[in-house]
Amino acid sequence: MINRSLQHFRDVKVEVHLVQMSPLALCNFVSYDILGKGASGNGTPAGAGAIRKKRSKRNAAPWTRRRSGKKRCVVALDIGADNSNLVITDGERIIWQRPIPVGGNHFTRALTKEMKLTFAKAEH
Repeated sequence: MINRSLQHFRDVKVEVHLVQMSPLALCNFVSYDILGKGASGNGTPAGAGAIRKKRSKRNAAPWTRRRSGKKRCVVALDIGADNSNLVITDGERIIWQRPIPVGGNHFTRALTKEMKLTFAKAEH
């Protein structure tokens, strides 16, 4: 299945070095883009330069606070056209992941049926 998907890239002479499956890609997005792991090492989200000033533990950023010594987790939902992925991560590992066989097109089709709209109208 992967070879079949990569054939398009081979046909146009593009060399693929890495393929990342959707749940792992979502976890990496949360880890590196939301939680800023590896960027500054302080847990501040990437792009949050305006709030990188030193904070007291009491005023710590919500994505770094812990309750009762427990690590905070993030729930991320990636809603695709036909399928969705739900990932719970602490920014270092996937704690729980589930594919959901419902996506945006399902909602659009329901609108077209119930409101008697064209697919294009329901999309907007």
